[in-house]
Amino acid sequence: MHIIIIGTHLSALISALMLADADIDVTIISTQELNNRYIPHGTLDIIDAPAPLQAIEKLNNGHPYKKAGINALRRGIDFFNSLIHTEGNLEKTTLFPTAMGSLRRSSFYSPLMQNGATDRAQNYFLVSPVSFRDFYPGLAAENLINGGFQARSARLQIQAPAGDNALAFSQYLRMPGKAEDLGRLINMRTQPREHVGLPAICDNATFERIQKELHHPLFLIPTSSPSLIGMEWARQLIAECANADIPVWDNIKIHQIHTNNNAIDAITIKEGQQTHKLECDGVIYAGGGFDTGALSRTPDGILTDSLFHLPIYGPDGTSTVIDDGDLLNNMYSGTTQSILSCGLGIDSSMHVLNENSQPAYTNLFAAGSMVAGASRTTERSSEGISLSTAAKAVESILQIKETLQ
Repeated sequence: MHIIIIGTHLSALISALMLADADIDVTIISTQELNNRYIPHGTLDIIDAPAPLQAIEKLNNGHPYKKAGINALRRGIDFFNSLIHTEGNLEKTTLFPTAMGSLRRSSFYSPLMQNGATDRAQNYFLVSPVSFRDFYPGLAAENLINGGFQARSARLQIQAPAGDNALAFSQYLRMPGKAEDLGRLINMRTQPREHVGLPAICDNATFERIQKELHHPLFLIPTSSPSLIGMEWARQLIAECANADIPVWDNIKIHQIHTNNNAIDAITIKEGQQTHKLECDGVIYAGGGFDTGALSRTPDGILTDSLFHLPIYGPDGTSTVIDDGDLLNNMYSGTTQSILSCGLGIDSSMHVLNENSQPAYTNLFAAGSMVAGASRTTERSSEGISLSTAAKAVESILQIKETLQ
């Protein structure tokens, strides 16, 4: 059995790895570079609520969580954690300081962030290299003080020769002695009971080297996307795909979709002037949303799926929409753009639906931000939806496999 995964987002990578783990042949194809698909913050956000499971229960039936189900969400999270360890749980969210000093909820998060959780710390010392451009500790500390916390800040006189961004400092701190020097420098300026917050400019090993010289709990604060923590997670997932011998065709053009008896049996891709026909027994479409071009809007406002030309479903996840109509709001109104909640319609098996709410193809499934019915940005549900829909799509593929045996 051979399955094609279209896309390189979190849902695509997790789908591919789950299928490979079940001894199914998988190929990933994408019109983008695999290395450009980052997890934004190094967190797995499920939903922005104190008790995620209770909040999910209250969602409408057209929401991807309700269609995929809680069990699929748990399977997706468990599989991710089998590859990359996170802290947290589904029962309650944890609050962390952001780079702006506001508080942000997360359900699952990097262990490098845990010492900054508000249930662990009330007294913060925020530090940053003086030349680092993506974090202003004074502003963040002031906002934490306004929120009722104790907080101080300092700029440290260290510079990375290669630049002023997170990657440059990460490379600099990996050099012999540099992480230890930073730990000692911070330690000289700390006060009792402070938890030290550093922007995400180091990897796990460097973090441990800094912490060894620092007599206070250290934590990382994710900066603007893509965060270094998220980039490291993506690198690990891509490495897992390589370890599983999953073929990857990226930066290619999908030339033709081949169908037979209402099923997709092959996809022809074009690489330069050469074409390759890849036969398959099923497809998981995880190409992203309007931001990647997988879903698009024509100049006259018609919404479409760019590859299969399937109908677009509206924010309720249950009915089709033809054009943007009232879906675009005034960009200065502060309201959510409803068009971003549009996408492909799915059933409870993740089959992609046609205009009659029936499976468009018997073996085409969707996962991730392709799926209609969720306001991922305001809900902060992106990673959870990616994992749950991926796990459910894989479950449906396994059921097909059983019928073929």
